[in-house]
Amino acid sequence: MRKLAWFACAFAVPVFACVYLLPLPPVWVGVLIALAGLALLALRRRCLRRLIAVLLGFGVGLAWTSGYYGLHLDPALQLSGSVGTYSGIVRACPVATKYGCRADIDLEYQGDTYLTVLYLDETDTELNPGDRVTVTAELEAANYAYSQEHNLYYRSLGYVLVAYAQGEVAVTPAEHIPLSLLPAWFSRLVQRQIEKIFPADTVAFMKALLTGNRSEFDYQTRNDLSLAGVTHVVAISGMHVSILLGGVLLLSRRKSVAAALGIPVVLFYVVMTGGSASVLRAAVMQILLLLSPLAKRETDLATSLSAAMLLILLMNPWAVADLSFQLSFAAMSGILWVTPRIRKSFDQRFPHFGMRQPWRGLCNALKASVSTTLGAILFTTPVVACSFGVISLLSVATNFLTLWAVTLCFRFGMLACLLSFVALTPAAWLASILAWLIRYFFAVTHVIAGLPFAAVYTQSSYIVLWLVFVYGLIGLFLAMRKQRRPLVFAGCLLAGLGICAGLSILESRVYPVQTTVLDVGQGQCVLLEWDRTSVMVDCGGPYSDDTGELAARLLLSHGRTKLDCLILTHYDADHAGGIAHLLSRIHVARLYLPPAEEDDGLYTSILAAAAENGTAVTTVTADRQLSFGQTVLQIYAPLSHLPGNDGGLSVLCSRQDYDIVITGDMSVEGEHRLLQLQDLPKVELLLAGHHGAATSTGEELLQAVRPDTVLISVGAGNRYGHPSQEVLDRIAAVGAAVYRTDLNATITIRR
Repeated sequence: MRKLAWFACAFAVPVFACVYLLPLPPVWVGVLIALAGLALLALRRRCLRRLIAVLLGFGVGLAWTSGYYGLHLDPALQLSGSVGTYSGIVRACPVATKYGCRADIDLEYQGDTYLTVLYLDETDTELNPGDRVTVTAELEAANYAYSQEHNLYYRSLGYVLVAYAQGEVAVTPAEHIPLSLLPAWFSRLVQRQIEKIFPADTVAFMKALLTGNRSEFDYQTRNDLSLAGVTHVVAISGMHVSILLGGVLLLSRRKSVAAALGIPVVLFYVVMTGGSASVLRAAVMQILLLLSPLAKRETDLATSLSAAMLLILLMNPWAVADLSFQLSFAAMSGILWVTPRIRKSFDQRFPHFGMRQPWRGLCNALKASVSTTLGAILFTTPVVACSFGVISLLSVATNFLTLWAVTLCFRFGMLACLLSFVALTPAAWLASILAWLIRYFFAVTHVIAGLPFAAVYTQSSYIVLWLVFVYGLIGLFLAMRKQRRPLVFAGCLLAGLGICAGLSILESRVYPVQTTVLDVGQGQCVLLEWDRTSVMVDCGGPYSDDTGELAARLLLSHGRTKLDCLILTHYDADHAGGIAHLLSRIHVARLYLPPAEEDDGLYTSILAAAAENGTAVTTVTADRQLSFGQTVLQIYAPLSHLPGNDGGLSVLCSRQDYDIVITGDMSVEGEHRLLQLQDLPKVELLLAGHHGAATSTGEELLQAVRPDTVLISVGAGNRYGHPSQEVLDRIAAVGAAVYRTDLNATITIRR
């Protein structure tokens, strides 16, 4: 590796450590380490050059991270929690959110500007790049917003503050667009042209593909892309830069002309799409590759990759926590160091002697595509598994089937947008042709994502073990210089997957009863499993679709492709919001619901999802008893005719001498009426009512059922103060053990 590569890699090490692991040291510590490296220069020893580069990189990285925090981030801490009237310049067009919209602004305060996320309650606020907004808002430092995971997300993108608007927003339209915001303005213009010429069902895809705006994708689409392993296709990345530059290079054969045309185009595309880490990485690498022949320097991909990483971290050290940064550099690392070996192996095992054109070119293209995809996947899979909990098993096949269509859509979609500024009708004709390619792409991804074993999930510890086994086997395979047997290697991988999947399935069925309370935040989702039967009670949380997906993945991890029945206690979103998505992912034989008003939006959406996915619906107005072999499920009807916490269902699950009670959000008064109407047994397991609120899980219920264990489904740091200390004291008084999802994450109790 070149000295620049050693310097850049050493620079990244303390950045990563400071962001994820260690407290920030004083700046002078890094300066001393860098000076030690400079002192070694006096020895003039060639053998010390790499050590000097490493010491310099490490020291500068340490000092730079601490200095960046002290000068750029720390001042924001002084504003956290303040409420006042602030002004700023809009940097990008607002994006719709669940409760309004958000916009990126340069907030001005005492002569400084801070990149800020501004949340607005209104969805129809017209904001354009360059407009000045004045608003009364509550500020929070980005590192205090939501959870620590969310903090790193904000910082990794360069945000310093989060502002929550209070009241109306005063907007002063820009008299002229600042030069720095022209790309954002052009991006908005391109998106409007896309809306004019492309069919409605393809607009979201083209916006994502050409401008990086993925906000219009629904959850189902994003999830299908993830399961099929093609999320990168619609996430602006190096692939898009390469496609764009490839089109430019077709217009010129001379290196000087290629550089003169390609570099400005690439730079403008980077700025227009927001300059994400993956695009910056690709742009720096492509520009260095274009300039290398002109400067009469050899092309070195490792040095180019390291230079790109250094540039990104100099602009924002916290970019190391950006998932696109991690995936982009992981993919390129795999392509640089593993893809050549895979390609060489393909050439040796599948030669094309005597093959004529164009078949030889097609064969080479196929080898290059597969080897590049495998090289990238090898390094990105651990990152994806840790971040999303999913490992797509069919991503290579999906990429092979769809990437050609995406390439055509990108190049000709860009052409259609540019043409639309001159001639709208021909542009619309071209867009209507491309629309069929987009529909083909979605059809393929939807079919593949819908396959039962298109992906495996790290919710199962056995799948995590299999992933470790895979990388150990890969290391062994690469270390072997002779007698490599790819078929044996592939057979071991498949056998390992089969064994681990089998163990995961067996584990969920070997116990008489297995109860799982999923960690869904401030919500509730409970899975009961015995023999070949699976029953779920509630499916909701603050991020409803995520809860539905989490429940589906848990079932699939246990080898269950259907749910025998799903019981909804009541219609609060934190108990019912994920049901619609769950029904679209898992076949549910029957859904039991409490009565509801016909105009209840959540109720109607659940009925629509049930009808669409072939789920039978039963409205429970009287007690029902369901028998599943040795297990009896008792569903108690609502205790009140009024909607609310006591107007829902409650459940008693009994298998021989083992009993489980779930009461939803039933109040203490409702528990009293339930005990008057039903003869509840002593139970081994009780799910605390209303997430541990003081108004539920009363002393009367606890004394009546005398639970051995109480489970509390509750979100960490929730604003309701759940679970109440009063409830915890009541539970302690009956001697029951307590497990909480905010402290113990997902809880599984086996008998």
